[in-house]
Amino acid sequence: MFLCYPRITAVRCSLSEASDLVFGSVYFPYDNGSVDYITELEDVVGCLQGIIDKYSSSQFIFGGDFNMCNSSGHNNQETVSKLCRENHLTWLHHDACTFHNDTASRYSLLDHFVSSDKLVPPNGLFRILTEDDNLSDHYAILSHFTLTYTQTAIPDPQSDCSTRLDWKGADIDHYQLLLSNLLSDISLPVDALLCQDTLCNSHSDSLEWYYNKIIDCLLSASRQSVPVVKTGVQKHWWTPELDSLKQECIDICHLESDWPSTEWFYKYRAIEKEI
Repeated sequence: MFLCYPRITAVRCSLSEASDLVFGSVYFPYDNGSVDYITELEDVVGCLQGIIDKYSSSQFIFGGDFNMCNSSGHNNQETVSKLCRENHLTWLHHDACTFHNDTASRYSLLDHFVSSDKLVPPNGLFRILTEDDNLSDHYAILSHFTLTYTQTAIPDPQSDCSTRLDWKGADIDHYQLLLSNLLSDISLPVDALLCQDTLCNSHSDSLEWYYNKIIDCLLSASRQSVPVVKTGVQKHWWTPELDSLKQECIDICHLESDWPSTEWFYKYRAIEKEI
């Protein structure tokens, strides 16, 4: 089990015959229309993105009180929808309500499941347990997810790493050029390709060598053209421009830590406001 934010608790299950599975319980903030709400919403989404990035080869199921409807059309709903689109997640649907306040006659669908596309049940729905004994003003929700087993588990190369390749910031043209040049230097296993014996085992070494050379080329090209970023909790809206502004503030603090002049102070404040 790991915690990356007070509103999120997640458990990662290692499976021997399938991709690892990450279960997460999420509690989104209530939309009170304030600036603090937007900040807290982005913090929660950024934490979820950090979990997805760190365990990128896993499958994911996140559920809980989202404090929003999935068809509201508001900015908060679009923020979560964007997270789903960019990470191959599906937001399960239902037409009934999960929150009920009989005294005030208020009823809303606020509790949801979000899961990896491959795990989504055939009807894409979940059940609302209206008849269960439950002291909360939210009904419990239930869904069945299908996990496909494979002969070989998919490794998770980033589970114990502090960095990952940032493909969004990569120079793809440069990567393709490097990879093409590296691959062109590999000698084809001609004898294995021309072999007509369907039960032949004599070329296994040459095919293994050829396979490993391709992997080496992929890794070498990515190291030379794809930037590396730290994994973990990241704000999805953070940009390189903000990195530059942040560094400017740090440099000014180091140069004039005692604020000897008003000019330096206001220069710092101007950059801080841009962030």
